[in-house]
Parts: sequence; C-alpha cells; structure tokens
Amino acid sequence: MLIVILFIAMFSPETAEAGLRKPAGCDFFTRANAEKILGSEVTWTGTDATGATQKWTCTFVSKTAADGRKVHFGLIEFRSEQAARDDFDSIVRSNTELKGFEKWSGIGEDAIVHTDGPNFQLIVVRRGQRSFRIKVNPAGSTSIEDVKFVARDLIRKMIGTRWRKS
Repeated sequence: MLIVILFIAMFSPETAEAGLRKPAGCDFFTRANAEKILGSEVTWTGTDATGATQKWTCTFVSKTAADGRKVHFGLIEFRSEQAARDDFDSIVRSNTELKGFEKWSGIGEDAIVHTDGPNFQLIVVRRGQRSFRIKVNPAGSTSIEDVKFVARDLIRKMIGTRWRKS
C-alpha cells in the first residue's frame, strides 16, 4: 500500500519534475506565470526555505531558450508589517542610485522595478507583512511588461491568500 501511495505522489500534478513536492511559492507563482514571462515552456528546478519569517522560493528554467534564461521567485511572509517595510526599504536604499531602478506606484503598498536590459529584471512588491520578488536572469529578450503583467496578477492573488498557520 505504501508503495502505491508513493507512486501516486511521484506523478501527482502537485509534484515537481524531480519527484519532489513543489514549494508553496511554486503553487503561488505557477508554471504558467513563468511561461508568460519567458515566452516558452519551462521546467522547475526550485528550492524552498523557511525561517523566522516564512519564505518560499522557486526557479523555473526555459526549456527552449538557448540563452539559459531563468525566473527566480520568492514569496515572503514577515512576522510583522514593520519587518516587511524595513526589508523593502533596505532593498530601495541598496539600489536607488543604480541605473534602471524605479519605484512602481499603484501596485501593492510598495513596489520597485529594476532592470539593466539584457542581464536582469527584478520586481519587488510589498503589501502588509507579505512581499514577493520576481527576477529574470539573464533577461535576454524577456519583456519587462510581461513581468509586470504577472506581478499585477500576483498582487491580486496575494490579497486573498493566507500562508501562516494561526
């Protein structure tokens, strides 16, 4: 019986390509999100981590792009809204003087977009005690507008999602 359960779990849609369960971040940021950004089929190579704050990460790699483009996604739930704000402010302070950095208004409570064109694209969005990060590296032909489109969709999803157990 145990072998049957393991066999079913290995081929479940909730299971990653390597036979491992996908991290929660990859349930939030889906394969379809990554494919929209990269414009091609992707494979999941993810990781997952938790700590004092709840953090989930995953990485999707383009199956067809010869340039090795990847989408890295991080979903974080901080212990407090102030901790989330402090983390976001730290990112702003570290990047504000760099070329291609801009605040993105109208998305979440705080959001930034940072890109240097062909090498990387980064979007960080904070709302309340939660934030997410989408990084495309190398960016190649990826459109920053496609990354923004996915981020807008995720902020709507974030509003109604609860991760931390009471």
